[in-house]
Amino acid sequence: MQTLKPIIIDETDILKDRIITYDEFMQIFNFVDLKYKILYGLLAITGARPCEVLKLRLDTNFDFSNKNDPKVKIMIAKAEKQEYNNFIKKKQKIVWRPIPEWFMKYLSKYIYETRRSESLFLFPKQSGDTHMNTSSVDAQTAKLRHKMFKHNPKKYEWVLETYKHFDNSYGFKRKCYRFSLYSFRKMHSVLYLKMMQDKGDVNAIVATSKHMGHSDIKTTLKYLAIAINDRFNIEKYGFMNTPPLQELSISQNQTRIINY
Repeated sequence: MQTLKPIIIDETDILKDRIITYDEFMQIFNFVDLKYKILYGLLAITGARPCEVLKLRLDTNFDFSNKNDPKVKIMIAKAEKQEYNNFIKKKQKIVWRPIPEWFMKYLSKYIYETRRSESLFLFPKQSGDTHMNTSSVDAQTAKLRHKMFKHNPKKYEWVLETYKHFDNSYGFKRKCYRFSLYSFRKMHSVLYLKMMQDKGDVNAIVATSKHMGHSDIKTTLKYLAIAINDRFNIEKYGFMNTPPLQELSISQNQTRIINY
């Protein structure tokens, strides 16, 4: 009979100050331009990694055949550890994630504008022959942090909050910000876990771990303390059916989606 080893989570592993709340997400969403609304929105709605969202193509990753149930196809990378040589190997699995109605209006407008270019990537580079990369988007996110703070230091003071400082391999000091490209995936993980808990799923941790594609359930357990925290005691669960705080003026011809 196999003996299960207890998983011990160190206090420093708990991601207390690393997750943005739903309200903080909406502050970001309402501040940025349409392209970054779509990028950050897809990261938060799907829980995918930045590299997985940046690779999305209009011709292969979206299903708009049922206007009442639009979907986006994500290639989720799942790491697998080979015990015999301690080698980490990544596999990919295809998952379809629903696109909520409120977000579809923004996506429709963005696709309408993007189709003016010849690229089929949702986030094309200026050349159009490939997609934007994580480093360039990360750099733009850093600029947005400072732009938000400069616009209203009192309201957006939190965007410059850090939770970790370290020296990288080149000897440069780096800071980890609460508002980063991975903030949205972390928020999705917390809200998904809370949703599964409130539904009474006794295997909420396991379900969340599989949903997020975590290679180690210890990673998922880090979010448990946050899921029961008062500031996440909300019923928005990843805002799948929650309207945004502001509306865009979108004409009828821009709301039509072309099914490739």
